[in-house]
Amino acid sequence: MKKSLLLITVVFCQFFYLQAQEEKKEEPRGKVTGEFFGDYYYKASGDTGALLKGPGQYQQTEKEMHGFEIRRFNLGYDYIFNDKFSARLLLEGNDGFLIPSKDTRGVYVKYAFLQWKNIFNGSNLIVGAQSTPTFSTLSEKAWGYRSVEKNILDYRKHASSNDVGLALAGRLNQAVSYYLMVGNGKSTSVENNKYKRLYATVYGTLLDKKLLFQVYGDYERQNDMKYNYIMKGFLGYQHEKFVAGAEPYNMVAATDTSDSRQSVFGLTLFARGTIIKEKLNGFYRIDFYDDDLNTDAGYTETFMVFGIDYTPIKNINIIPNIWINGYSPEGGAVERKGDIVARVTFRYKI
Repeated sequence: MKKSLLLITVVFCQFFYLQAQEEKKEEPRGKVTGEFFGDYYYKASGDTGALLKGPGQYQQTEKEMHGFEIRRFNLGYDYIFNDKFSARLLLEGNDGFLIPSKDTRGVYVKYAFLQWKNIFNGSNLIVGAQSTPTFSTLSEKAWGYRSVEKNILDYRKHASSNDVGLALAGRLNQAVSYYLMVGNGKSTSVENNKYKRLYATVYGTLLDKKLLFQVYGDYERQNDMKYNYIMKGFLGYQHEKFVAGAEPYNMVAATDTSDSRQSVFGLTLFARGTIIKEKLNGFYRIDFYDDDLNTDAGYTETFMVFGIDYTPIKNINIIPNIWINGYSPEGGAVERKGDIVARVTFRYKI
């Protein structure tokens, strides 16, 4: 009898222990996140006046201009309700979002989404303001220096890192993932038309996770007659001490009533590697860009950035770098001097 009571007691204790452990796993929890990066810069070369055009950081900056710049700051909160549901809210400010009446930086909602994990096996459903699959899934992570410069599609204003919409993302197998999304196509702006942007990508790793690849496409109508689409690829190689990658893309803007169309081409090549483990890294990137393969007018551009990255402690980076954008005139375009900027970039992440 005593042995039976002892056995029952042990079984009940084990049951309640396992229940307590299970309940503990289900407890909601959250964490604060944040990032800052900015620079001290000096523009050593470049043209003036009407030639100061382009979407790049310093393409519209006068020669010999210098100063301190905050290029991005954000503060957010990630919250996990349970093993199925999580959410993120992120407020951001950057050099491109200003309040004109006050001539100061503003703050906007970049992320505000709810994620339902494993809505079916291996796939998550995400609704709200969220990352797009354009480059955040793979190529931007492989480049690793968003604090120095944006991905080429973002730099040239042909795609955004975020949009408001609905996404389904998951794994096809252990090596290959997919990401499907329908969004407003307005980034952080409020939707103002009935047309939506469709995104799709397949990406992953091969050869024991050394080879990185991505195939991506999106499509959006601008109005009843005009539409555009983007096709992009990425191929990279990662090693313990270095990462290298190539990212070409083609954007086509067309109308239903004309055979003429704008065909944009861009290509990024980059490499980054370790000089002193956990202390000093180096990086180099070059972009080739033509805003219309179908015409011989304007400029073809070559962008380059290179530098070193000193990490005094984890999540703090001091990055001296040189930022260059060169111009090759086409079809009788006026000569334009290349933009050369020396910078020291500062970054921290919490």
